[in-house]
Amino acid sequence: MRAVVSSLAFVLLVVACATVPPAQQEEAVAETLSLIDEADAQTLTEASARPFLLDGEIVELSTDVHALWRGLREGDFVLGDFRIQSVDAVDGESYLRFADNQEVEWFFEQHVGEEARLVTVRGRAATYLFLMDGDRNGAPYIRGFTGPL
Repeated sequence: MRAVVSSLAFVLLVVACATVPPAQQEEAVAETLSLIDEADAQTLTEASARPFLLDGEIVELSTDVHALWRGLREGDFVLGDFRIQSVDAVDGESYLRFADNQEVEWFFEQHVGEEARLVTVRGRAATYLFLMDGDRNGAPYIRGFTGPL
């Protein structure tokens, strides 16, 4: 009987984890964020949702997102040994953490899902805010970021 209860508890845990969206799983978020230091610009572009939000600017085209990551790579932008400080649900005021304007507010209304999360990350040199959303083979997409905070 005890083995049956233990097995059932394990199955329920596995099923529950499988239904939690990637942006809400700290391990999946960390996997995506690790690409910033490890991957090339093309891989980072593929891990980025479009449209993409950089600070208060909406980046629509894949070629522009690729140019962004290429520029950050060439500029030696890295998180280093980062630490996730918080993973917070998106709400009606979340856009203000990027910019206080109608364009960014509209971006959040139109392109950011209920499962999205704001992830505050302390990197080697600074703290950044990432917007994580969607499902990229079990890991979230980077929908945007801002910083240093």
